[in-house]
Amino acid sequence: MAVNTLEAPPSEPAPTVGKTVALLVGASHANALKRANETFETDTSSFVFRVLAHGTDGLPGGATVFRADGQPMLSPIIHKALATYRRRKPTPRVWLVSALSGNEANRLSLLRHPEPFDFVDPFHPGEPVDPTARLLPYDLLVDVMQRHLEGLERALGLFVRQSVEGVVQIAPPPPLRGAEQVRGLLSERTINAALRRGATKDDIEISPDSSRLRMWRLESRVTQAICERLGVHYLAPTNALIDDDGFRGLDSAGDAIHGNAKWGTAILDEAANLIKAQQEGIAHG
Repeated sequence: MAVNTLEAPPSEPAPTVGKTVALLVGASHANALKRANETFETDTSSFVFRVLAHGTDGLPGGATVFRADGQPMLSPIIHKALATYRRRKPTPRVWLVSALSGNEANRLSLLRHPEPFDFVDPFHPGEPVDPTARLLPYDLLVDVMQRHLEGLERALGLFVRQSVEGVVQIAPPPPLRGAEQVRGLLSERTINAALRRGATKDDIEISPDSSRLRMWRLESRVTQAICERLGVHYLAPTNALIDDDGFRGLDSAGDAIHGNAKWGTAILDEAANLIKAQQEGIAHG
């Protein structure tokens, strides 16, 4: 269900006094973080997550909107929350944590295309590719992914210009292993999107595991490069829910592409550790 939510209104008084506040902003991938945050506890009372927006309509118009002159500006939801925290005395240390985007690899490779394509990953040149697929140049797919992520880059570019301690971008969840298992987890939204493109339910086929993992790595690589250009901290998941080959376990699945609360808890833990490490490094620097 589409949701537009502010989990904890920024007007609440005492709970954030003297704390580090991580404002989580995202769309569908933030739903797992929202569910996890309901019971999440860090190892310190001085750190708190606030889920500012989640769900497919969590940020109407997107994280950035456009003024009449065509220039991008921060979503009023984010702008209002940041302004409210800045007015508090003492002012909490505020971080922006983004779970925006993250579905570009799924759009390109979750469902097997009527004219299948694959590519050789130059960072993993020995991997087998789909023998029935047309091989596309790696650089071409990098260019396609960069265009798909232009909106994310625009949003992160505005985030880093705010008066915050730092900005974190969370990587999308890695793919699940097993085409048949993934097919059984397809959401109605994904199935309906395929049907609108002219497929029948019998036509819907999941791309090979290796192809989906390659495309996820490509999206992660391009997203990380964007973060490095902008000075954003990129959070690549390394938790125990990921196997040695890079696939996410089925016990972390909310559906075919999204994580569940268990996945959300692991990501919140990694985000909290990253932020605390950065703050400790600054304090000792």
